[in-house]
Amino acid sequence: MKKIIFWTLLLSGISLSAQHISGISRIGKLSDGLIAVEKNGEWGFINPGGDLVIDFRQDIAVRENPPAFSEGLCLIKETKEGITYYGYMDKTGKTVISPAFLNATSFSNGLAFAIVRSKTVRGKNEYLDMDIIANEFDEVMINPKGEIVRYLRQLKGILLSEKRYRQPRIEAELLSPQLVGTRDKNGMWNIYKF
Repeated sequence: MKKIIFWTLLLSGISLSAQHISGISRIGKLSDGLIAVEKNGEWGFINPGGDLVIDFRQDIAVRENPPAFSEGLCLIKETKEGITYYGYMDKTGKTVISPAFLNATSFSNGLAFAIVRSKTVRGKNEYLDMDIIANEFDEVMINPKGEIVRYLRQLKGILLSEKRYRQPRIEAELLSPQLVGTRDKNGMWNIYKF
């Protein structure tokens, strides 16, 4: 009789404390210990036990597939003046690399590829009392701290105007832990050791 009461109390306690999430429209696959779930156009993450560990939010970047963690990081996004910038959050939902990249990939072997913008002041417009800014764009490899490990190629023709902006494509691929391949403007591959 004691066993029956014990199991009844145990099972009822589990069912009372179990989290129920309803209204989910899309579900991702288990990746890096978490599963992406979408509700009302926002994404969150649950653990394999079904507990919501990162609440639903709008800044989680979604490409073709549901978002996923890779090497403890997940892409996030922020739109400024009509341009989307990418960064990364950790498994607690904390932003660890602020959205500053025009495009970015998930991490693999401790590296990710990103498009970075740098601004250089070229002079001053005396009539408007404004700096003349030159934007430069590079495809780079970054580490999990967001530091640039290697510049891969310079990009041209990117306009940071909301109406004319098109997100630049990342052409680099990690070929092995020591090799990266990039395509040039003619579609030919360049292979770098690092």
